[in-house]
Amino acid sequence: MSRPTYTFTRPTDGKAFPWKPLTVGDEMDIQASYRREEAQHLTQYALFAARLGLPGPNDLREWETVDLLALINHVSETEAGRAAALTKPSGSAADTLDALLKDAIDKHGAFVAAARDLIAAARVANVGPLGQPRT
Repeated sequence: MSRPTYTFTRPTDGKAFPWKPLTVGDEMDIQASYRREEAQHLTQYALFAARLGLPGPNDLREWETVDLLALINHVSETEAGRAAALTKPSGSAADTLDALLKDAIDKHGAFVAAARDLIAAARVANVGPLGQPRT
């Protein structure tokens, strides 16, 4: 499956950067490359640089913090939206609504049964609606 390409526009100068989501293998390789304690702080920078197709995190040094934060937000929102779109439940909207309605009816039926049991128990105990004894 080919990965889609998205575009991020840097807020400070309006320059557009194409980027792609990482594969699991890409992410594993980057995590492994930056596993040493003295380099771990660069892992997130390297992940974002890789999405942009840049050779490494040093290529982000010239970016302003506001640009990097905007990129992080853009990537997070885009990848979350893509994940949600790709994990939609199967079946039509009508099937989904039908299942929700059946679930609501089942829960309503269980509630009604529990309420009737409570009323029957109250009658046996001869108590009023607020738990006071009947006079």
